[in-house]
Amino acid sequence: MKIKNLNIRSKALVLLGLTSVTLSLTGCSSVDNRYTYDKALVFNDKCVTIVDINRWVDYGGDRFQIKTPSGIEYLTNNLETKLIDTRESSLTLEEFIYQIYGNDIEIRYFSDGKVK
Repeated sequence: MKIKNLNIRSKALVLLGLTSVTLSLTGCSSVDNRYTYDKALVFNDKCVTIVDINRWVDYGGDRFQIKTPSGIEYLTNNLETKLIDTRESSLTLEEFIYQIYGNDIEIRYFSDGKVK
C-alpha cells in the first residue's frame, strides 16, 4: 500500500492507527516518575536481602525491573520485592523490616554484586 496514493482522510486514519499502536506498546515499559525509591527488600526463604536502587522501571501489573548502582539488573515482582524510600522514614531500615516480616527474619545486604 502506497501512502501517497491515499486521500487525506485515509492518511489521517493510518497515522492515527500507527500512533495508537506505538503509544500502547511504549506505555508498558515507561518509567513511573511519580515515586522515588532508594532500596528494595527482596524476600526469599525467611531472609530479606536489602538492595540499593539506582533506577527502576514499572512494567505494569506486578512486574518491575531494578537496576543497582553497580549496574546489575533484576526483573522481579511485588510478591517477593518491596520498594521503599528510606530517606523519608523515621525508622531504621532494620526496624522497618522487622515490622513487616517479624523479628526472626535474617537480613542480608547486597552491594557490589555480592550478598553480605
